Amino acid sequence: GSITTAVNIKGPDADLVCHAHAHGARVLWNVGGNVVTDFAPGYSLDDLTNATARAIMATALAKGVHDAGYDGAVLDIESNAAPAGGNQTARREALTAFAREVRLALEALNPAASVSFATTVYPNITGTKGGWPHFDLPALANEVDFFFVMAYGTWDVGAGDPAYSNSDYQQLAQGIAGYAELGVNVSEKIVLGLPWYG
Repeated sequence: GSITTAVNIKGPDADLVCHAHAHGARVLWNVGGNVVTDFAPGYSLDDLTNATARAIMATALAKGVHDAGYDGAVLDIESNAAPAGGNQTARREALTAFAREVRLALEALNPAASVSFATTVYPNITGTKGGWPHFDLPALANEVDFFFVMAYGTWDVGAGDPAYSNSDYQQLAQGIAGYAELGVNVSEKIVLGLPWYG
């Protein structure tokens, strides 16, 4: 086999992009929630429910990813809870719209661009890794190429014991079944991220 896609979490890296492209591999930029707002100073994820602000952030993010030579983005927004007293339904819908707008903006710059979304291995519960019920995973599945399921560091959702397995097989199987129960086509939309550490 060969590597077809690499993901960089550290921002612009011309050497990585050039090396990967020279070997026929794509490179995606993993854009965390704090980085999203770096593309559009003065805005925050709390502004996603404002259509004008959301469009500015999506367009700026797409331009930044494209200008750095990346083939797309992994949206790694692990917290989407509405501010106190906020409308959580509107927040969920706005995040889905944001994913769509990023995809459309990237495709306008590069029709082959890819947009994915980093998610939990536990789609139906709220753990300390983020308020996952704050995401509309079935709707997001329609807007992104795939979910990168973070199936590592899962001990906190299990026994709460640091010695607990950080990627328990039974829990992974239950989690993937949870995506299927939500209507997500797991054979086409799931890339399983497993730990390569102890």
